[in-house]
Amino acid sequence: MKKDIKYLHLGLGAAILLFAGLIYAWSIFKAPLRQEFSMLTEENLSLTFTISLIFFCLGGIFSGFLSGKLGYRIRLIFSAILLGIGFFLISQINPSSPRNVPVKLYIFYGVLSGFGVGISYNTILGSVIKWFPDRAGFASGVLLMSYGFGSLILGALASKLANAFGILQTFFILALSVPLAMIICTFLLKEPDKVQTQANKDKLVSNEEKNYRPTEVLKDNFFWLFVLWTILISSCGLMVIGNAAGIAEAFGAPAIIGLLISVFNGLGRVALGAVYDKFGDKRSVYINGFILLLSGLLMYIGAKFNIFIPVLLGILACGMSYGGAPTLSSAIVKNRYGSEYYSLNLSMMNLQIIISATIGPSISVLLMKNSGGNFATSFFVIIIFSIISLLITKAMYLFSGIE
Repeated sequence: MKKDIKYLHLGLGAAILLFAGLIYAWSIFKAPLRQEFSMLTEENLSLTFTISLIFFCLGGIFSGFLSGKLGYRIRLIFSAILLGIGFFLISQINPSSPRNVPVKLYIFYGVLSGFGVGISYNTILGSVIKWFPDRAGFASGVLLMSYGFGSLILGALASKLANAFGILQTFFILALSVPLAMIICTFLLKEPDKVQTQANKDKLVSNEEKNYRPTEVLKDNFFWLFVLWTILISSCGLMVIGNAAGIAEAFGAPAIIGLLISVFNGLGRVALGAVYDKFGDKRSVYINGFILLLSGLLMYIGAKFNIFIPVLLGILACGMSYGGAPTLSSAIVKNRYGSEYYSLNLSMMNLQIIISATIGPSISVLLMKNSGGNFATSFFVIIIFSIISLLITKAMYLFSGIE
């Protein structure tokens, strides 16, 4: 039983991130919110999600700074409460007196809920991966797959609730149930004690781990090249994810097929984690880049010849590559820069999300307008970005002084 206890805590961590991942179901909340509040514009709704991403990153940094001062349970409970307060305040917006509704959404969903989820994300990764020093890729993949599936699984449930009870009542139900579930899992979750931590380290070939302070990490060439690589991969993923349903419809397929990218996004997180554990970071980063290149080629060929099958395969490959990026980030930051400052170092890496979330959708909108709705130009950009990512990978290991 003791041998399997780490998998119990991995499951609990995955459950917490599943509930926290509901924040990414914003696309499901948008339409009913707009029906409830007619003054909301597409720009208001888009900005709400952007703010949630920004405060997700800030929440991660906040958790990283507090990791040596406050225990993981306190941080997780605080994050669950923030998420619940944000959802509860949305449920209390009065439709008959809808003053400043956009600003309220920015604060309640963007700031409070986004900040809370950022704390959960950072805390769970920092706590649970300690159980798996020799399988950081696998553990990261499982945790992040669950986080990615949160919007898919709970988002579908939220959609049914919204249809049955209305969007405001749905937020009220979620405000009570989601934090409660997170807190219950939090009380069951444990970090390995010092004896167990040392035993885990002893399983490694070398347990002489060097712990890099954030200031040291910021001076490292490898870190900045890896940030740039992650931005390219993530931007391409967001270009496709944001238009997956529209891409499917453009080629005569049901829009729901586009949702398969979410499944492969989740599977990619586990698959690339397994690749990382088996082959190390250099090969896994290259493999992820080649998957993205294959994705772009398939989608471009399909668009040129108006054949949906290669487009669909490209969409799925893009989802897998996009899902692999956060798993590789989590595992590489842990193994290259050590455990002691892992939470803060990871939160610095995750700041790229703000840039990626701006670049990907912006390029997609611009290209779609200039091409008259033709997706081929967007697919060609993915090919270019993937080639650049492979060149950056070469530079990461050639010029950074790290092998």
